[in-house]
Amino acid sequence: MKRFILISIFGLVMVVGCNQNQEDIDWNRYYESQYKTPFGTSIFRSELKRVLEDAFVKDISKKTDELIEDNKAQDGTYFYINPRYYPNKLNSYHLFQLAKNENALFIATNFNDPYLLSELQIAPSHIETEKIQLKLHFLEGGDKDFKLTAVDRYTSFFSKIPANAKILGSIKVGNSYKPNFIQLSLKNQSGQILLHANPELFSNYCMLQNSDGLYALNTLHYVKKTSFIYWDGYDTYRRYTQAPVGGGMGDTLRYIWSSPPLTAAFWIALGAMVLFAGFNYKRVVRSIPVHKPLKNNSLAFATLVGNLFMEQENHIDLARYRSIYLLDTIKRKFNLDTSELDELFTQKLAEKSQVSINELSPLIRHVQRIKTRGYIDKTDFISFTKTIDTLHKKLNIT
Repeated sequence: MKRFILISIFGLVMVVGCNQNQEDIDWNRYYESQYKTPFGTSIFRSELKRVLEDAFVKDISKKTDELIEDNKAQDGTYFYINPRYYPNKLNSYHLFQLAKNENALFIATNFNDPYLLSELQIAPSHIETEKIQLKLHFLEGGDKDFKLTAVDRYTSFFSKIPANAKILGSIKVGNSYKPNFIQLSLKNQSGQILLHANPELFSNYCMLQNSDGLYALNTLHYVKKTSFIYWDGYDTYRRYTQAPVGGGMGDTLRYIWSSPPLTAAFWIALGAMVLFAGFNYKRVVRSIPVHKPLKNNSLAFATLVGNLFMEQENHIDLARYRSIYLLDTIKRKFNLDTSELDELFTQKLAEKSQVSINELSPLIRHVQRIKTRGYIDKTDFISFTKTIDTLHKKLNIT
């Protein structure tokens, strides 16, 4: 019994282990060289170095546009093989500038980008087929024919190409052949752009088929710029579609510009900020009233007194100023009406100041006379000044 149990357990473990080793085939269409699945491109990437022996092959793993923008080398080729064209308008612009600098572009995609179609003056079309017949032209041994099993239900070709296009390859559509592989020559007659309408023919699935793989390798004979190779097929989806990891300003802007809705939102937000700054500037930066410092009235008064006494010798006005100042002080300190300097005023002032009427009467009469006179000389002014000083002391006015 124990032996039967042990054998059953061992058999169960073997069955589970075998089932775990039988992994399902991943048919996802990655078209990236880090994948060895049917729709990866690791085989074609490895064949680049074998076929183009003298080329320096570099995987683009970070920012495509910055790498291309900073690159000043010549006689090189940029490879992009993917049904979906991820580079945005800015990326494509830098790619065209790279080609104009005596380099080449090898792009195999389904050409679903409006900017790319407009700049290259091409238009793709599709046919439904199970078998495809292909031709490659201008090879050393002449034209070569290839019969392949279609990877997809629909196969693409170019229904419109520019006048300067050179047809390197064709696909049979009905009873005639249509271009599916073309070369565009640039104005400098040195840089070139190679365009292929069937990126699926470069996948691992096709490379493992003898005739299919030979077709893809034969397309490399048209690549003449081989000093260096930039392979833009590594981690492509993440680099072009996901938010930047580093968090730098350049990465952030690049991610925003990769999406039309984000680009529109960015410009709307920027415009709103400019409008806010403009209105806020107009509100904050306004004319500021100038507040002049207060005049030094004490200095003005001293200047006036000095002018009256020293220059004009206007003793009567100076005496009146002193009497006015004295009476105003008495009014505030003793709360008395100083409009009439009569006996009643003198009596009330004597009661509140505790100074006898006999002492105050002559002094008050002197002040009263100054109020009614029209002229006094220097001697009279000195006498009046002594009277004022005496009143200040008696009334304890400081």
